[in-house]
Amino acid sequence: MHGLRLSRLDPAAAGALRVISYFDRLVENHSDPDALTRATALLAECAAGTADHRRAADHRHGPDARALPPGEAAPTSSRAVVVDGRTVGEVWLERTGGAWPHDGLVLERLALATALAFERAGSLSPSAHPPQWGDPALVQAALTTRGPEAERSRALHLLGLRPDEPLRAVAVVAPDAVLMRRALCSCARALSAAHPRLGRPAPFGALWSTVGAILLPGPADAGPGGPALPEGVTAGLPDGVAVGTGPSGTAARLPDSWAQARRAARFAGLGPTWPNAVDATELGTLALLADIPGDAALAHPDTAALAGLGSEDLATLDAVCRTPSVRAAAQLLHLHHSSVAQRVARIERSLGFGISGPHGRQRVQTALLLRQLNAPAASSLGPQPF
Repeated sequence: MHGLRLSRLDPAAAGALRVISYFDRLVENHSDPDALTRATALLAECAAGTADHRRAADHRHGPDARALPPGEAAPTSSRAVVVDGRTVGEVWLERTGGAWPHDGLVLERLALATALAFERAGSLSPSAHPPQWGDPALVQAALTTRGPEAERSRALHLLGLRPDEPLRAVAVVAPDAVLMRRALCSCARALSAAHPRLGRPAPFGALWSTVGAILLPGPADAGPGGPALPEGVTAGLPDGVAVGTGPSGTAARLPDSWAQARRAARFAGLGPTWPNAVDATELGTLALLADIPGDAALAHPDTAALAGLGSEDLATLDAVCRTPSVRAAAQLLHLHHSSVAQRVARIERSLGFGISGPHGRQRVQTALLLRQLNAPAASSLGPQPF
């Protein structure tokens, strides 16, 4: 069965029937999602993947059947996995070049087989596992400041959380909806693994097409200011994804944690020296820069002067501002220190003030942050906080 390849099939009905028979046999053999993904990659002769949004579990294999890192997926075509009218997962192909004649049928049959595998495993049974992919309306009700406290308490109960336990919000932002959903699953899975004593996964939901939230119960040994994301949790996130975490507190403080998480996400990945995950409690007064209106920030002469710098100079400026010396900046940029010193001199002439002293350094670092926070290419955080 695994000797079948799309390149050897004719594009007519006979080829389609062989594809259907291929997946029928996989279903008859009670193949699990990982086996289905592996068999699909062999058949399609390209990388294939499946994602279980309820369990935050991804499977991805290459055309040689070897497992691939889920965080590096680049789908070219996909199909939702639907059970009882609910989208509970996703399947995809990663095809180089144009689509092949039977790609649509392959995805259709893989989605159907995966849905059956989910049902067999009991992953859709509330009693088998607490909810993970939370109803966006419930997640929003838990984070909003507009509703009464009783509604927040009810939403948390329905999401499998206790209103009397410490909670924190995590904001996940991505350039498109597919990346955002995958990043949400990746973060939630990593958080659950990092805090096994929670006894259950963290519920999460997509609030807008490019913005999602994770509600993380605070571990007993984590103080109110403790980091929500342990080191390495976001290592496998796709490029362009930003994660911000808010402080832990009571359920009544969850909207504030969400507001701070969204603000922290604006700082994530700002420049080459900023991580893609930022904890709001570690920003300090820098967080106030995000509250300055964008038009006013970009109109300031110091910020406007940065618009005349090229990408090379901006990267140099970011490294110089975030390291203790020119030599340290040169090491970060993999350049000789004299080359960096020449760049700094050129930047100073362009800006009209020196950046070597403490005052000039602080001045230009503030301008750089304001520009990065309000640049047109910066990640959008969707509508205003509810």
